[in-house]
Amino acid sequence: MNQSRQLAAIMFTDIVGYTALMEQDEKKAFEILKKNLAIHQSVINEFRGRLIKEMGDGMLASFSTVSDALNASIQIQKHCNETSDYKLSIGIHQGEVVFQNGDVFGDAVNVASRIQSLGISGSVLISKKIADEIKNKSEFTTSSLGSFEFKNVNEPIEIFALTNQGLTVPRKSQLQGKLKKGKQKRNLVVAVSIIFLLISTSLVYYNFFSNKRVIRKRITANPVAYEWYTRAEYRITPESPVDLDSAIFFLTKAIEADSTFALAHAELSRAYSIKNYFIDPKGGYNEKAFVEAEKSLYLNPDLAEGIFARAYLNWNFQNKFPHEKTIREYKKAIALNPGMDEAYHQLGVVYLHIGLMDESVAAIKKSLEINPNNKFAAVDVSSGYFFTGHLVDFQRMIELFKATPDQLMSPFRNSQWGAGLIALGQLEDAHKILEAGLKKDSSNLFINSAYAILLATEGDKEGALKKIEFCEKSNLNTGHYHHAVYYLAAAYSILGESEKAVNKLNWVAENGLPNYIYFRDDPLLESLHAYEPYKKLLEELEVSWNKFKLIASE
Repeated sequence: MNQSRQLAAIMFTDIVGYTALMEQDEKKAFEILKKNLAIHQSVINEFRGRLIKEMGDGMLASFSTVSDALNASIQIQKHCNETSDYKLSIGIHQGEVVFQNGDVFGDAVNVASRIQSLGISGSVLISKKIADEIKNKSEFTTSSLGSFEFKNVNEPIEIFALTNQGLTVPRKSQLQGKLKKGKQKRNLVVAVSIIFLLISTSLVYYNFFSNKRVIRKRITANPVAYEWYTRAEYRITPESPVDLDSAIFFLTKAIEADSTFALAHAELSRAYSIKNYFIDPKGGYNEKAFVEAEKSLYLNPDLAEGIFARAYLNWNFQNKFPHEKTIREYKKAIALNPGMDEAYHQLGVVYLHIGLMDESVAAIKKSLEINPNNKFAAVDVSSGYFFTGHLVDFQRMIELFKATPDQLMSPFRNSQWGAGLIALGQLEDAHKILEAGLKKDSSNLFINSAYAILLATEGDKEGALKKIEFCEKSNLNTGHYHHAVYYLAAAYSILGESEKAVNKLNWVAENGLPNYIYFRDDPLLESLHAYEPYKKLLEELEVSWNKFKLIASE
């Protein structure tokens, strides 16, 4: 842990009226954020300060000396006035703080934040401690605005305004900040904020398809944070990488505005997990997802979305797919929030992997009952037929896949489609589906491993072994590539390589896909039925399967 304690001048800045600007012109608002950041970076560096972090439309910085902090604030306001696009309020206080892992903590940070909240457009407000430090410095001029009692600050603090040329000096009547109740007048802005918070902490969503009412707890006392959150809420989807990146940006801003916003941490974890699973498995997003899930549950151990985020994240290759734990966590999330359609959906996906077909169908149907627009849940219903290993279900899956929009058809779904066609003996159609997949991504492991099955079925042993070799040289020890390894087992089975086939199946069962029903009934594994190691594997899987059934029934 990198930690140091020192005396520092802490500066908070905030864009005045930014929320209204976001509502009017989102693009312009983002441009202003970029411009504001550039100004702060340049000026803070000029005066030997440290930009700690962005917080929505605000900035937190520290300086070793009071003079540097004040000179920086004056210069920042000057640049801001020159741009004329937006206005800032600035608050500064000095005290002993702790620097740790790139962040800063201490009473001085809290006080500086409270002082900034009093400010108006173009002002720089400072504490008496700062004013005392500069009383003999002629380059700074100040005016007392009186004493104020702030929330979570024990003693009243006398506040001064810098009166240097170019700065706005507010009247005391204009100051409205994070003050203790009953000590200062609260105007309409405060009243509106209270109403907003009452609404935002318990918004009611109606699901007109199920006639169920779902209450979503927002758990933030910061309207700016909540606004950022709402912009992200419905963009978390693998269907649109652009929307997903926007969601990550918005959620990051929400957390910068309120670091205690547990729901935003949970949703950011889910967004990172989706990014890791579907878009960029090498981008380090798994680690980011873990950090955000842990933060969420530290802040609120009983938050359904946090529990869901942890379960969604942990059910992966790195953690050996902990099915039992994941089932219990999804069920806990559902108990806390019965309207969470995605928890039912992902519970159904886990059930698919462990061979609980009836339970899977019931869970995914419940997800669709709550949210009929959950497109990926609907696709998983189609995909689920594949895991029965029954030819009639393969045909049913294929018909449903034919009606599925292209943007929802991943390489994995295409590989299932192709494997199903092979099992049905429709080899020409299988060629079309798999070759189309290879044109999109020639190195995709799901498509190539399914193609190995096709070549083996056609009697092209050399071609099948080349495909198998290509896949085995790739990194199969990640993500959900147990499906690709299963296809390799099927290819070996068709080639008569029973030992290699069962070795692959053992690996598959140990790494997230112990589907007894699938292993037992898949016609692609028919050649293994008399092979003793295969029969032993089935016996072991049946024991696990019965155990899973008991857990699912809890």
